[in-house]
Order: sequence, then structure tokens, then C-alpha cells
Amino acid sequence: MSTPPPDDALSFEQAMDRLEAIVQKLDNDSQGLADAMKSYEEGMHLAKTCLEHLESAEQRIEELRLILPLDPNET
Repeated sequence: MSTPPPDDALSFEQAMDRLEAIVQKLDNDSQGLADAMKSYEEGMHLAKTCLEHLESAEQRIEELRLILPLDPNET
């Protein structure tokens, strides 16, 4: 199995896919406590990565909204 890329190299979609897989693994109770803790920690990092992607997208949308308003009377 190949080593997954670091969280900051993942796209939003890749991070969400990995996070969903971890949640399923934790829900199945198929891991021991130590492995579950590692999965939980990875999941928290992935959740942070997803949040950073969303915050970045929100900031970019706000910038575009200010630059290119939909209402021609809006400045």
C-alpha cells in the first residue's frame, strides 16, 4: 500500500473521501483502541484540512463578489 500524501497536499475532495473512509472504519469497530486513536487523529487532521479548503473558497468568493458585483448599482 502506498503512503498517502500529506494533508496539505490533498484536494478538498480527496480529504473528504479519506475522512469518510475513516469514519466508516471507526463505525465498524473493526480496530483496536490504538489503531482507532490513530484513525481518529488522522480524521481530525483531515477535518481541519477540509475546513481550511472551505474557508479559502469562501474568502475567494467574497473577493470575487466585491470585484464583480451581480448588481450593477452595487459598489
